[in-house]
Amino acid sequence: MNLPPPHWPPRGWNSFDSFGAVADERAILDNLDVLVERLLPHGYDTHVLDIGWYRRYHREPGQRFPQVSEATLLGHELDDFGRYLPCPTMFPNGIKPLADACHERGVHFGIHLMRGIPRVAVERDLPISGAEGLRASDIADTSDVCPWCDDNFGVDMRRPGAQAYYDSVFRLLAEWGVDYVKVDDIVPYPREIRAVADAIARCGRPMRLSLSPGDLTCVAHLPDYRRANALRVTADVWDRRNDLAKGL
Repeated sequence: MNLPPPHWPPRGWNSFDSFGAVADERAILDNLDVLVERLLPHGYDTHVLDIGWYRRYHREPGQRFPQVSEATLLGHELDDFGRYLPCPTMFPNGIKPLADACHERGVHFGIHLMRGIPRVAVERDLPISGAEGLRASDIADTSDVCPWCDDNFGVDMRRPGAQAYYDSVFRLLAEWGVDYVKVDDIVPYPREIRAVADAIARCGRPMRLSLSPGDLTCVAHLPDYRRANALRVTADVWDRRNDLAKGL
């Protein structure tokens, strides 16, 4: 289906605001119904699955949404090339049917990624698709870990195979039908911004790129930010009085 051009600036729904890191297939589809009925007529045309879709958590019998903690985290879903896959208990039909459902109703589908390569891929030393003979340990910077989400290591873009890894990730997203990608923990890392932008340019599918978080911007990196479609300019703004000043 040929979708109409997305509204710009982007308007839509993001799963983190309601479900944190534990949105499931049903939550995405139920909220798609609401988006289409109530918000799409007003230009809200992007439906985003945020962080955590690749994590497996312990759930008690009958418990739909797991508790998020190190104690309940059972691991991460990966393919044979170190790329994240959706948790099968939360997304039993995968990601592509979610994107298809959005497209059938005139909505663009978005997904969240953390910068870098999964730590588990490095621990298993998985091969890199499109980089014969190279493996995850060849491109990972194990000293580079996001302070608030340790799922990934950074990628050292000076190393052979680094761009091939990012290219492979975005080829997979293109196969799923992703239209919009929110890449987190990337604003202070211009080399990886360029890597992601280059990967999108050659993935075979138009994708909008949004850079997060927003409290670490640098004027010197403006040329790199312009490779993306959107850039956050504040840290998280929550519904509390002290956060009101962040938007000023």
